[in-house]
Amino acid sequence: MSDSDDIAPTSLYVIEQGSRLHRVGGRLLVRDRDRRVLKDVPLFRLDRVLLFGNVEVTTEALVQIVRKGIDLVYLTRTGQFKCRANPLRLEDAELRILQYRLSLDEERRLAAARKMVAAKIGNCRVLLRRATSASPQMSGALLPKLKQLASEAERAPNLEYLRGIEGAAAREYFSGFGARLKQDLGFLGRARRPPRDPVNSLLSFGYTLLYSQVLSAVNSAGLDPYQGVLHAIRKGRPSLPLDLMEELRPLVDGVVLALVNRVTLTARDFRMDQKLGCRMTDRALGRFVDTFHARMRGTVHHDSTGRTVSYSDFIRVQARGFADLIRRNTEYLPLCWR
Repeated sequence: MSDSDDIAPTSLYVIEQGSRLHRVGGRLLVRDRDRRVLKDVPLFRLDRVLLFGNVEVTTEALVQIVRKGIDLVYLTRTGQFKCRANPLRLEDAELRILQYRLSLDEERRLAAARKMVAAKIGNCRVLLRRATSASPQMSGALLPKLKQLASEAERAPNLEYLRGIEGAAAREYFSGFGARLKQDLGFLGRARRPPRDPVNSLLSFGYTLLYSQVLSAVNSAGLDPYQGVLHAIRKGRPSLPLDLMEELRPLVDGVVLALVNRVTLTARDFRMDQKLGCRMTDRALGRFVDTFHARMRGTVHHDSTGRTVSYSDFIRVQARGFADLIRRNTEYLPLCWR
């Protein structure tokens, strides 16, 4: 680990059921039911804490987390978002006024949304291409079709048409994604609520982790998370994080492919529940969190800054970039894999 890795902000994932988060001096300790220390992390290293299921937080720990500007995210054991505790910030009222004006400017809103969808489709295409490098015969007509849809997204005449292109691309993509899985886990396409097979369970869980990270970045940038450009406004649903995470979804898909194709996880790592659908075991959840966290620490070149940053840092820079788009009428520059 480099020096920069040593000081970079990180996320703390607490998945051990029945555990409790304590503050001791300038550190956070995770203790199990027998008070054994499971994790010990300096507070200054943290930017997010994610608690899954039956995990408690002492009042002392909660106060310090909020005072230091660390996001505290509560999720169900299976990764469904419940709520967040985050500090009051001096929100940029002028920025939000400009953000609302953007939402009424159909031309600017559509321009940013086109970029997001085209980048998402392009990155999905790259992921499938990389997954078939050892077997080129698998690509067939799918990769050219996705390339065509990405091009159509860049020229979409309106948001409704653009969303239609995104939906068509998703259907094509997940058919190819399923063909690249090296285990038969019953994946027949994307199924969200409830997830009906292990692959959908992993995808939904991963997207929730990604969403919580993007939501934190949006809040830190002073933006209104409920006002996006691509996703329609829906009561109780923050739309902007959904917009900004579109181009990043293939990161999660790549984690799922790796865990399945390397047989890190198998059908034995999942259980079926009549109401909740397919659920991960504690072992599977821990393996996924570790793999996802390692992927987010991987690096990527950020075109607008010219810097090489971790994917976690990229998300923060991208949220600030969207704020710049609002303030200065700049162009949205999404993540585009090559």
